[in-house]
Formats: sequence, C-alpha cells, structure tokens
Amino acid sequence: NGTADYCFAPGLKNGDRVSAGQLIGWVGDSGNAEGTGPHIHFEIWNQFTGAVYNAYPSLRAAKRLESPLVYAPAPDLEVAKGNGRYEAVIKQIDRDRKVLVIDLIAFDSNGKGLKSVLKPTKEFLVVDNKSKFRIFGMNEPLSFENILPGDRISTIAKITPPGKGQELRELFALRNLNAQMTAQLPPPPIQNQTETESTGTILLGPQDSFLEGIAKTILDQINPLRVEKNLSPLTFDVKLARASHEWTVNMVDGDFYDLRDERIKLSLTDFATRNGASENSVGFIFNSPNINSLIVQLKNDYLPDLLSPEAKAIGLGHTYIDDDPGRINHKNYWALLINR
Repeated sequence: NGTADYCFAPGLKNGDRVSAGQLIGWVGDSGNAEGTGPHIHFEIWNQFTGAVYNAYPSLRAAKRLESPLVYAPAPDLEVAKGNGRYEAVIKQIDRDRKVLVIDLIAFDSNGKGLKSVLKPTKEFLVVDNKSKFRIFGMNEPLSFENILPGDRISTIAKITPPGKGQELRELFALRNLNAQMTAQLPPPPIQNQTETESTGTILLGPQDSFLEGIAKTILDQINPLRVEKNLSPLTFDVKLARASHEWTVNMVDGDFYDLRDERIKLSLTDFATRNGASENSVGFIFNSPNINSLIVQLKNDYLPDLLSPEAKAIGLGHTYIDDDPGRINHKNYWALLINR
C-alpha cells in the first residue's frame, strides 16, 4: 500500500544491524516504485564513510536460502499441542477490547519448529485473565498495561478457528535484547587518507560529526594561513555542509557534474539558500580522489577565496561510489560552500 508498513521487515528500522539470512524487507511495486517491476531496493554502503558498493557481486556470491533464517530467543522452546508460538512485533493495542494486532516474523504450530513468514502477515492475540506477561531474561514485572506498540515479542497462544483471535497464554517482551540487537558501532576516528582510500558521507542521513570532521581537515590547513594575514579563522557551518552533501548526492543521482542542477533549475548556492544557509555564499565542486588531493587543489587554485576577508565559514560534502553506472562516472563527488 506504499506506507511505511512495508519499508522493512517487522521490527526493523533505519540504522538497525542485521545478520546474514535475516528477513529484511519485501518484494513489491508500491509507494515510489509504482510502475516498475516488483523488486526490493538493496544496496551496500559504508555506514560511516558513505562509500557505495555494487551489491550485485555480493548477491551472486551469497548462499541461496529457501526461506529466511529466524533470529529468536529459545529456538528449541517446546510448544504444547493445540498451541502456537508467534515471533512478532506489536503493531496496535486495543486496551478496551484487550486485543493485540501483531506483525508476524515467524510461527511455530504445534511444536513443528519456527518458520519465517514469506509475506506481510498480521495476527490477532486476545488477552484474558490467564494471560501472563514477562520481559525475556529479566525479573522485572510486566502487565498488559505496560506493553507498547513496537515491542518485539515472543508469545505462546492457543490456536483458534480461522476468523478468531488466538488466545494469548504467555508473552515475553524482548526489550533487554533490543539494544544489543540494534547497537551501533562507534564511528572510527577521522584520519588522513591516502591516494587509495575512499571517504564520503552517509547517503541516507549524513552524520553532522562526520561532515564537521572532513571540513576540519581543510580548516586545519587554511586557518593558520588566515592568522598570518590577521584574518579571523574560518568556522564550520552545518547548514552549508548539509547542503554541500546533498548536492553531491544529487550529482550522483542526476548523473551530472555541475554547479547547476537543471532538474530543479537551481545553482549550488541557490540550493543552499533554499535549505537555510546564508545567502552570501560561493560554491565549488571537485572530483579529487581524497581529502589531501582536494586540499592541494584548493591551495593551488582557490586560495584567494579561502583567504578572503569576507569569508566566514565553510561546509564540505562528499559522496563516493565505487561503480558509477552513469554517463558521468567520477568515483568522488565533492562540493564546497564558503559563506561570506
């Protein structure tokens, strides 16, 4: 139906870590994919550097599975006859009628073993006085009033005839496991790159700290030169950096390498102003292989702009793509904005 319900498999969100064989999404043609053949958008990119890699060789080399692997606690838990085990995420809670609407991840019928769902599946669990609630692996109390939409749960329920909700017997909320399952790796420290290294920002929501880090590499080289001329040091401007980054992504997506995007009829500086940056700015683009080469180019060709008394702040964006399929196929796309 094109909503966020089917962006990811149940329980996943942007930024989560996943494991090999895990269900991550659905094949379809809804939302912004309408009019295309059914597919799942799958790409591989570095979470911290933003480097984008051709996913096709990895898909070709991957082991082919008949169904997704199920990641669940106590996989050998015995399920009594007439009952089912439901691995799921709570979608909605009707507290008045005491009904849980769940997005199913896997199901075990009568102790036959957990099997992953192969299509989006909703189920209904009916709560009564016999229903028990626990937090998996912890002694903290839990009740029907304390469970929340979005909780990852493991449940046992009595199987009922079609059309009726399953009678909930036990519910385990996996709250203490969620933080471990979705923990983020700490970002690596910013280091000087060599000619063979590839560094970029994150294509899906750049981290401001990373943008600041690559800008600082330039500031560390330029500001001592400004001090020698009795000029105020340049500072980092996050709005300029975000606009610069988005421009580099636009160049990759739009298959162009220019200070003007004809698709939206805006220049880089106009684009930055529209996104909240100061009106008094000047923009540049580069395809240098790394930050050190970029600094050399800046010192050779653009030093007057960086040492101008009117210059106040900078923002730098960078996107790297290792196998650019477009007509213009630079591996590195840089954009620099200088506020005056």
